[in-house]
Amino acid sequence: MLASAFYSVLRHSGVVSVARYTSNAGAILCYHNIVPYESSVGAPGLHLDVERFHDQVEWVTRHFTVVPLSEYVRRLGRAHSLNRVLAITCDDGYQGVFSHAWPILRSFGLPVTVFVPTGLPAGDGFWWDGESVVRCTTSDERDRWLSEFDGDGERITRLMPGHQNGLSADYRLASWSVMADAAREGCEFGVHTHTHRNLTRLSDTDLRNELVGSRAVLEERTGQRITCLAYPYGLFDARVREAARAAGFETAVTMDFGLNALGADPLALRRINIPATIRADAFQAWVCGLRPRVGESRS
Repeated sequence: MLASAFYSVLRHSGVVSVARYTSNAGAILCYHNIVPYESSVGAPGLHLDVERFHDQVEWVTRHFTVVPLSEYVRRLGRAHSLNRVLAITCDDGYQGVFSHAWPILRSFGLPVTVFVPTGLPAGDGFWWDGESVVRCTTSDERDRWLSEFDGDGERITRLMPGHQNGLSADYRLASWSVMADAAREGCEFGVHTHTHRNLTRLSDTDLRNELVGSRAVLEERTGQRITCLAYPYGLFDARVREAARAAGFETAVTMDFGLNALGADPLALRRINIPATIRADAFQAWVCGLRPRVGESRS
C-alpha cells in the first residue's frame, strides 16, 4: 500500500514527467514471459499477463522513441542523446513471448531483442518455474544453487522431480521453427549462453564454450549476425566481461537496475526488469529510473 501511494505521488506531482524529459540516459526494459492471464504458476514475477503488457507498450510508444538494442548501443557509441530513448528485451525464449508479446509489438511497429539459451531442449520448462521449486525453495536456497550448482538446471531438477508438471506451452522454451519465423518477421535475437549457467562459476574453457558455441548456434538457426549477450541470472564479473569481449560480443546486458548514459560500458548495460505484478504508476516511474532499492527475480 505504501509503495503504491509513493508511486502515485511521483506521477501526479509531475516528478515522473520531469525525470522523463530531463534525463540524458536511456532505458532498456527486460521482460521474461507474457501469458494470456494473470499467472498463478511458474516463478513469481516472471510471467506478465498480456493485457498489462499491452498497456505498458502503449504508454511507452506515446512517451519514448523505441529503437532496436543494436541502434541503442550505436547511439551510445556516437554520443547521441538518449533522452526518451528506450529498447525492449525479453530473456529466456519463452513460447509466450512469441505467442503474445511479439504480435503486440509488431502491431505497434516496435523492435525487440529476445535472448535465448541455445542448448536447452525446445519444449522444456525452466527449472525456476517448476511447481516443486516455487513451492519448496527459499531465496537463500536459490542463491546456494546459483553458487554450488552453477545455476545448472539439469543438476537442480534432479533434486526436484516432476518440476515441469502443470506447465503449459507458454511457459516452455519456444521451438527453433517458431524463433526462425520470428527472425524472418524482424525479431532481433541475442545469446543467453548455451545452458544458462552462472558464468562466474565456470572454468575458462567452459566459459568460452558457453559463449562461442551459443553464438554459432543462434546465428545458424536465425540467419542473423549475433552481437548481443544477456548474462544468465544477471551475474558477471571482470573475467566474464573480458570473455564476452573475446568471444566477439559487442553488447552485453545485466540485471542491474538503472538507465544508461553516454559513456556506459556496452558490455555491462543496465536494464529495468519488469515484474509481473507491477502497477502502472510504478512502471512509469521505473522506466524513468525512479525506484527504491528492492530485490528482484533473476533469470
